[in-house]
Amino acid sequence: MSNVNLSLSLGTWVALLGAVLPSCSTDETRPHLNAVCFDPPEADPRPGATTGIHVVSTDGHRLTLIRLSESVTGLDAPLLVSRTDVERILRACEEASKAMGKAMGKGKGKRSSMPSHGVLRGERGGKLSFTCSAGSCPADAPGPGSPLAMLAIVPSIVPVDATVFPPWRQVVPNPIP
Repeated sequence: MSNVNLSLSLGTWVALLGAVLPSCSTDETRPHLNAVCFDPPEADPRPGATTGIHVVSTDGHRLTLIRLSESVTGLDAPLLVSRTDVERILRACEEASKAMGKAMGKGKGKRSSMPSHGVLRGERGGKLSFTCSAGSCPADAPGPGSPLAMLAIVPSIVPVDATVFPPWRQVVPNPIP
């Protein structure tokens, strides 16, 4: 099994997950619709398919698709993350942003210039974790001895079986805008 290692800025995580969450089903008896799908470009065999990771959610009536053009490593097959875990990740991002704001003297119109990022990592087929950190964003950080400041962590994210996610490419025109 390959390792999953998705590293994006906190702002990108918040915007991305905040955009796809409304069309994610709230019905927990339908786990394939009660999840957000991270789909790599290699999984799109259609001619003229765009590059970049696709993030998709649907409740069976609505579908939200966002294509990230940023380079993402460690995702070689679709990955489903449950709505509950997506909400936990969003809360961790909010906590991290608040912690950064306090540490940088944010408030009274000041903005933090310190970069921050979130990393979703783990071994495919096993549990994943999401870590929010401040500092530069190497793909393998943060780790033991890392100079990055840990801001928040979401442990024990259990991926949903990705083989049951609806075939979204059949309803989205090609090429994807």
